[in-house]
Amino acid sequence: MTTSTAARPGAARTEGAGRGRRRLLVGLLVVLLVAVPAVAALLGLRSSGRALDPDNPAPGGARALAQLLDAGGVPVQRVSRAAAAQEALGGPGSAALVVTDPQLLDPALLSSLTAAAADVVLLGPDEPSLEATGVDLALQAPGGDPLVAAAAPVASGSGGDQGGGGADGQDDDVVAAGCDDPDAAAAGEATRGEGLLRPTSGAARVCFDGSYGVGTAASGAGVRVLTVPELASNELLDTAGNAALALRAAGRQPRVVWLVASPLDVAPDAAPSPAELLPGWVAPVGLQLAVLAAAVVVWRSRRFGALVVEPLPVVVRSVETARGRAALYRASRDRAAAARAMRAAVRWRLQARLGLPPGTDARVLAAGAARATGAAAAPGGGRWSPSTVEQLLAGPPPADDAALSGLLRDLDAFEAALASGAATTTTTTEEHP
Repeated sequence: MTTSTAARPGAARTEGAGRGRRRLLVGLLVVLLVAVPAVAALLGLRSSGRALDPDNPAPGGARALAQLLDAGGVPVQRVSRAAAAQEALGGPGSAALVVTDPQLLDPALLSSLTAAAADVVLLGPDEPSLEATGVDLALQAPGGDPLVAAAAPVASGSGGDQGGGGADGQDDDVVAAGCDDPDAAAAGEATRGEGLLRPTSGAARVCFDGSYGVGTAASGAGVRVLTVPELASNELLDTAGNAALALRAAGRQPRVVWLVASPLDVAPDAAPSPAELLPGWVAPVGLQLAVLAAAVVVWRSRRFGALVVEPLPVVVRSVETARGRAALYRASRDRAAAARAMRAAVRWRLQARLGLPPGTDARVLAAGAARATGAAAAPGGGRWSPSTVEQLLAGPPPADDAALSGLLRDLDAFEAALASGAATTTTTTEEHP
């Protein structure tokens, strides 16, 4: 009865600690439920994360160009659907239309958008996209005739050299304008592309070895084509004259409607994947549910409950337990296991006495024991020299019962000397502060 009464306060404390852990876990789950959406919003769920998105601050995004346009008095309106772009272009004042991934748009939609815009900038179009706008530019077919520039004369200062490393020291990664277009001439140099554009009329112009072209759409709108759209990205905007070229190409009108083409406005021959059709909130909600599931698994796996105190059916004296274990060692004649058990017990007590962590090497324990027993100051190290103690704690297993008995006597004598040395050291310290 006494044991049960004394154990009740401990059980109450354990139950209280369990309730505290549960409250802590519930609070953590609430924080996760609130914090995950908030952090996701701060990390920019407004941005699709796609390349050349004006809201994307990543190296492949185009936020830098959009901010430069806005700072120059040309506001940028980002849209992700063709219908929204059509509505924005119908607003007050003329507007330029910038289209990323125009190959995703249905040609009829792109043609309608081109007719509503004053200027069009196509970033990385394919041949059907160019045909949809009716611009007098085309993509050079692989293996076709070399590109020819427009009939207009080459701008002064650009020369006939179209870039590349050479005697003039031009960087291999950039190429000179090589045309008389004012925007290209102002840029001077831009990132080198594959040179795919060619003019289909004398009015169109192709610059930078065919990676930039200026033409006129069927609706009369000016069309500027970049076959290397990456030059407008955050990463490459400050390279050569990329910024000047992109700003002048997109900033010719009072405002810009920037269409990040959506797979939902896809062309008939390019169906979107299921992942592309998922709404933007699926990823953060899925992450939140995964974190919640992991927290529940950890919570349930660590739920032990309060301790239950019960009276022991029988009391076994510790000496009887020791004798029983000794009898088992003797019956099995496992002297090595018995020696390991005795040495481990002595090492554990020695580590605690010396303030050393578990698993300390026997050589370190022997050195500490020599100082504790006073053997370090004795001539020749005394009986408990470091080498003797190391042999005692980590020597080979005894070969017979006599050796095992001798090991036990030596361990007892060593602990007695250790206790006597510690007592002597304490007494000396007290007498001579």
